[in-house]
Amino acid sequence: MLLDPRARAANLVTGVADATMDHSPVVALTGQAGLDRMHKESHQYLDLVALFHPITKWNTQIKKATTIPETVSKALTLAQAEKCGATHIDIPEDMAKATVEEESLREHSSVRPVPLASQIERAARVISEARTPLLLAGNGVVRAGASAALVHFAEALNVPIATTFMAKGVIPFSHPLAMGAIGLQARDYVSCGFDLADVIIAVGYDLVEYAPSFWNPGRDKKNRAPCPLPRRG
Repeated sequence: MLLDPRARAANLVTGVADATMDHSPVVALTGQAGLDRMHKESHQYLDLVALFHPITKWNTQIKKATTIPETVSKALTLAQAEKCGATHIDIPEDMAKATVEEESLREHSSVRPVPLASQIERAARVISEARTPLLLAGNGVVRAGASAALVHFAEALNVPIATTFMAKGVIPFSHPLAMGAIGLQARDYVSCGFDLADVIIAVGYDLVEYAPSFWNPGRDKKNRAPCPLPRRG
């Protein structure tokens, strides 16, 4: 994403803030006045690092051209690291004109955390003892490319899947275990499924997608509405 400080503030900020809130990887590049103009009031100069600070995972300004490879590498790595979000690099005009001989840094793949065996055993026990479990799939399934694994898991246990808006498509809408998307506060079919569920298996779900207070307001998961739920085998 390439932005210009002359754009309206709303256009400058909204997309980057939304990327961070929705955990979408974005690297925003902004043009800036030259370094020699930043100590005084100058036309089109704005402290963009301060502006972007609360809406990015990390942001910086290029003050020395030789640091560009390292800066770009860090911005890309942090934007894609879980939880994904936006990073920002502010490029003064004199730095944008500079010529450097530095080479691009090699990409380093991050190591994903592995859950403790005891936690896996605990989760398996809770799921096996559930009478009406339900899967809640979030955007993390999309980011991880885990749609096929999710559907296989649901089919093996015959557990219905509800998705957040950002996870639409991780299971075909025509699939018998697909319950549709949840995210509005309307009392619809999917909400009734959550009412009946005694265990919610959250996969790739983030609190920002749909607050638990909406789908488990009583923190008890007890039946409160006579709505149908796909049966287990």
